[in-house]
Amino acid sequence: MGLLIATPNNSHNEGESRSKYMINPTANNSYQLSLFEFIGLLMGCSIRTGAHLALDLPAMLWKQIVGQDIGNGDFEEIDVKFCEYAKGIIECPNE
Repeated sequence: MGLLIATPNNSHNEGESRSKYMINPTANNSYQLSLFEFIGLLMGCSIRTGAHLALDLPAMLWKQIVGQDIGNGDFEEIDVKFCEYAKGIIECPNE
């Protein structure tokens, strides 16, 4: 179905949370969007009934759902290499 994809940490086999999956940003056709809606309904039902729904998604996604602030550690959980590159650019001397 292509709704979820492995995180870059999973693909590169480095960093923490290598077993996590993230939402596929290219999953945007009407069928896939209806499947996302269905997953949302399942999440709502599991919350209301107390049933466990095992979705191994990064903390960043859950924090966005509940309105918590996202920090650098949340990005590192998904893609350590990107965070290293971004830190190198930020700390690059002005010369």
